[in-house]
Amino acid sequence: MTEVTSTATQVSKILFYSPIQFKGIVEKVKQMGFSPERFTFSLTVIVLGSMRKSTWETKIDVYKKYGWFEEEVLYAFKNHPSIMAASEGRIKTFMDFFVNVMGFKASLVAKKVYFPGLSMEKRL
Repeated sequence: MTEVTSTATQVSKILFYSPIQFKGIVEKVKQMGFSPERFTFSLTVIVLGSMRKSTWETKIDVYKKYGWFEEEVLYAFKNHPSIMAASEGRIKTFMDFFVNVMGFKASLVAKKVYFPGLSMEKRL
């Protein structure tokens, strides 16, 4: 599935939420410190609205296995919400390449991350 198809699927899922569910997601995004005036706010609503809490926690655990702390995951997410939209497989491929193959420190990757949302095959 391409990024465009994936994003379209995520957006369409949000459209079927009740106003109460949607408001809850928006409030959660505000509590996380996102500004409604920024584009990342909308993207974050889409990302959070498209996954269950268990999926969110699983993805955080994947990043942690590669040396990130939860604070680093949240920092990276605030800068590039799409890192949590990536599949577990894409996250593992991304982290394995940059941490194990390239030898970058996990903390450096966390500060500079935006790659999981991109195709590694096309970019590298």
